[in-house]
Amino acid sequence: SAKLLDYGFKAFYKANIIGPQTELSQIKVTGGKKLEVPLATAQGFSAVIKRGTKELVTRKVETKDTLKAPVKKGKAAGKVVFLHEDDPQNPLGEVELITTEKVEKANIFVRIFRWIKEFMAGLFA
Repeated sequence: SAKLLDYGFKAFYKANIIGPQTELSQIKVTGGKKLEVPLATAQGFSAVIKRGTKELVTRKVETKDTLKAPVKKGKAAGKVVFLHEDDPQNPLGEVELITTEKVEKANIFVRIFRWIKEFMAGLFA
C-alpha cells in the first residue's frame, strides 16, 4: 500500500484551475442602463489531475440568454463546467457564474431612444 500511495502522490496533484472572481464572459441585459453586465466565478476551483496535463483541462461556459433589469450584483446567471480531454464525458466540476455589477433599470427616455435606434437599424439592414 505504501508503493501505491507513493505512486499516487508522484503522478497526481491538486491543480488550481481558476481563481475566485475571475471574469469569464458577459450577458445581455434588457431594459437596463447598461446593455451588458460582466460575469465572474463565484469561487475558485481546484481538481486533482495527472501531472503535466493541466493544459488538457477545458472550460465550457453556460449562461442564460439575457437578464431583465434591474439586476443585483452577485446574481447567479450561469455556470462554467471544467472538462479534461482524457475523459470529456465526466466533468471535473463546475462553478457558478455571478454578475459583478448591479444594473439599474433604464428610464423611459433611454428605452424609447434605444427602440428608435433599433427600428432605424432594422430599416437599413
